[in-house]
Amino acid sequence: MNEVVSVQALESKTDFIPYESYISPAFAKGEKERLWPAVWLVAAREEEFSEPGKFVTFDIADESILLTRDTTGQIRAFFNVCPHRGRRITKGCGLAAKFYCNYHGWQWNLDGTNKVMIDSGDWTGISPADVALRPVRVDTWGGFVFVNIDGQAEPLLDYLHPWPEMWENYRIQDMRYRWFKTTKLNCNWKVALEAFLEGYHAQTTHRQVNPACGSNRWECQTFGRHSMFYDANPASWGGANPNQPFIPGLGAEAFDGVGRLERIYRYMKTVSGDLHCLFTDRMVEATRRLPERVSDDADDMAVMMAFITLHYEICARDGVDVSQLSPQDLGALGVDWNMFPNLAILPTLDGLLIYRARPDGDDPDKCFFDIFPLERFAPGMAPKVTREFYEDWHDGNYPRIFVQDFENVDEVQRGMKSIAYRGALSNPRAEKVVWNLHRELREMVLGE
Repeated sequence: MNEVVSVQALESKTDFIPYESYISPAFAKGEKERLWPAVWLVAAREEEFSEPGKFVTFDIADESILLTRDTTGQIRAFFNVCPHRGRRITKGCGLAAKFYCNYHGWQWNLDGTNKVMIDSGDWTGISPADVALRPVRVDTWGGFVFVNIDGQAEPLLDYLHPWPEMWENYRIQDMRYRWFKTTKLNCNWKVALEAFLEGYHAQTTHRQVNPACGSNRWECQTFGRHSMFYDANPASWGGANPNQPFIPGLGAEAFDGVGRLERIYRYMKTVSGDLHCLFTDRMVEATRRLPERVSDDADDMAVMMAFITLHYEICARDGVDVSQLSPQDLGALGVDWNMFPNLAILPTLDGLLIYRARPDGDDPDKCFFDIFPLERFAPGMAPKVTREFYEDWHDGNYPRIFVQDFENVDEVQRGMKSIAYRGALSNPRAEKVVWNLHRELREMVLGE
């Protein structure tokens, strides 16, 4: 007779994550009080502040932060709230000569000092300094603009360790937006983010590439609050996923009757088309041209080195400088990172895919989800990107891989509310990044 395993027994046997972390209003309240104010958060990119007055509004939970570049060239951040009666001042992004409250007409300079206080003589003992916009701690690294809401976090570079060391030669600061989309999802911010923090799901959710994706085996590495995973067998690229017989097919016929090099090319062409980022056109060209360098019966290492060499050559031809980044340094960055708490970042030689999840107020069942890939462009070739927002992701014309993931997360959130569900049995090998996120979260929120 099969024995029913208790929740307590499961907690001792696997990387168990209690369900309350995802659906509990009390846990979400704890995050709002003890997580979001206390950490460094990516709010924007430096490229968005190309001139004085360019501004970005960053919302998370119940806080709203206004970021801008002042007339001296300094990037500043302020709480996005009028000190008079509490109205928010800005929405979205734009260009302003000053900041203006639409309720009673008070105005501020780009450095946050008060410019106009309507009928200021009606008040006694209040000076312009008393009604300046309240500043928020701000710093930069890798072209990202970070904010620390309570102003008490450790220095940014210490908080980010080992990012500044391991990613130094990658030079994220040289990359620019390829596109930027935000939508609302009907799930907890962690449910959304975790769909992009492990590769274990890919063989099922993104099964269109199973005939050529290789072993689909992953290993994880943790660095305190941050973590990453990497491909445990990258040389299996072009081979069939060994779990393919257990998973319904999706377009597998596209890989029928062709050799390994052609399968690799079709794999790359498929994922590039299904993402519209990360796997760049230069990567697709490199796989298409593999037969120039190796034959179908070449060993795994020869095929991989031929691809890497071609990719570097094509970047150089296109005026994209990757000379600072060795294949060894790139390989050490693996496949996917969690920058604690709420970013997933995936690197290739000339593309970077970034996901950011943010709670929507106090509701543990809702979040905002940002996708903003970066790319290396030749000088003067970066596109002009406008942030797009979609109340419903179905209206956002998202590429197929994102649609496949979005279709999962709503159902995950609903399923977690079943009385039968007590928590996540995360894969201790392939999903350690997810577990590490919760380990750090629970330490901050619950003191565990």
